[in-house]
Amino acid sequence: MAAALPRPAGPAWQVQWIASHDSEQRESLVQLVEMMSLLAGCGLLMLGVMHWRVRRSFRALAPLLSAIEQVERQDLGEVRALPAMPIRELDVIAHALRHLAGALEEAEARRRVLGAQVLTLQEDERNHLARELHDELGQHLTALRVDASWLQRRLAHEPELAAVVAGMSEHCSRIQSEVRALLTRLRPLGTAESAQADGGESVERLRALLETLVQAWVQSPGRSTRYTLAFDSVGLGDSDRLPRELVLTVYRISQEALTNVARHAHASEARLSVRITREPGAATALLDWAVQDDGCGLDDAGAWQRGNGLAGVKDRVWSAGGDLEWQPAPASAAGTGRPGLKLHARLPFAVIDNRSNNDNDNVNNNSTRSSSTTAAEQENIS
Repeated sequence: MAAALPRPAGPAWQVQWIASHDSEQRESLVQLVEMMSLLAGCGLLMLGVMHWRVRRSFRALAPLLSAIEQVERQDLGEVRALPAMPIRELDVIAHALRHLAGALEEAEARRRVLGAQVLTLQEDERNHLARELHDELGQHLTALRVDASWLQRRLAHEPELAAVVAGMSEHCSRIQSEVRALLTRLRPLGTAESAQADGGESVERLRALLETLVQAWVQSPGRSTRYTLAFDSVGLGDSDRLPRELVLTVYRISQEALTNVARHAHASEARLSVRITREPGAATALLDWAVQDDGCGLDDAGAWQRGNGLAGVKDRVWSAGGDLEWQPAPASAAGTGRPGLKLHARLPFAVIDNRSNNDNDNVNNNSTRSSSTTAAEQENIS
């Protein structure tokens, strides 16, 4: 572009503008780079914000996933403790999980009550069988022994017949001993009338029952397994009271576990361990129960097969509010090359206040009458 500029004292100036293409290109390029940088910065900022938001959202999923895993393991404590979620949708899921945990706890509580009722029915049936054995078979055996004694006196002058009658009397005596042992297994705590007014049994009674149970296996003929008992009580004395249901549960699961060792473990050693622990002043206590052996062990696939008794042990432990665990016992089976097996259960229970027993004179009277009744039953059989 050109233009003329007038000059007072001479010819006009000629002015010409010439565009620089390189400069325009550089300026356009700079503007483009600045604009692209601004857009890139905004994009990176948006991506950073989105990344932070997504990470924050997924971070809230971690406790939800962990809670779902705990539901699978039937441990609902973490589900109940779920915090409020930062996102409304996740908070709805957390609320649903907490509701599910509550429903599962209620269902499990009902199942435990039902399981306890089933076990109570089993014990009632055992008591009924024991009464029938005592009332019917006991009387007949006593009559047979009386008749055998009479015949033995009448046949004193005939040695051969007297020897046969003596053998009959010996067989009757042996059957009576077996019936007494069977009655003890059916009713380890005696009759319902022999229970104390508080519905409890002493720590010493539980120890004596387990010692008798272990001794029965020790004295069993043809057994090469060595059975031992370890019993310890911390915070509770021998005269302190335990719930009768707990004592019966511990006796039954010990009975089943030792039977399982004798039938399936092929072990050389088996150990029954019971430890009762109560913190000072606590209203509840904990009973740790374990049976371990150095036998052939048990795999998870065979744990619930019919005939090994673990299902019954687990049901009793579960109905009592505990959980049964089993694992190899390499320490017990050291040097044998076998895996061994350890059954372990923890049974929480409420402590019975002994002061209520000491203040109630009727308890001692009931105990005296019950002891007399039990002694009379044994006398009838013997």
